[in-house]
Amino acid sequence: LATTGLALGGNFLGVTTNLLGGATFAGVAESLRLDVIYPVNGLKRCYQPEQGYEFQYPADYLADQTMASRNAASREAANPLDPPALSGGGGPKVIFGQVVQEPQSAFGPMGGSGEENVSVIVSRSPPGGFRLDRFGDATSQAEWLLANVLARPGTGKEAQLYG
Repeated sequence: LATTGLALGGNFLGVTTNLLGGATFAGVAESLRLDVIYPVNGLKRCYQPEQGYEFQYPADYLADQTMASRNAASREAANPLDPPALSGGGGPKVIFGQVVQEPQSAFGPMGGSGEENVSVIVSRSPPGGFRLDRFGDATSQAEWLLANVLARPGTGKEAQLYG
């Protein structure tokens, strides 16, 4: 019994991932958020209720260690064990008069260049709220993204929007 518990808890040979990925347990695993720890159907979950977001990412992606160490340093700065410095300082990072918003979470493939990743930036909404329809309908937004970001002229990449 203890051996079975260790094998399931440690995901030995992927046994827990395979068990949770089956049709019987997939819904249960997601509702209990077990996919935060164990991959379910090739995806893991990033769950940050205190920041107000949750998303799934490919199971073979790893957390960005630079972001993790920056977040740890900012948590330490917010709740230091040492007495505060006399010089003051601190506060958000400002470049050219703009507050820099850094990702709260970032994941990408191992050994990647950083071009392919999933990241989340948490920031305040503008007064009156944020509405995507300010940028046009979904089709025009997707066409702009394809033409200006994903398949820019001169890159040799081709993109087509399926609707």
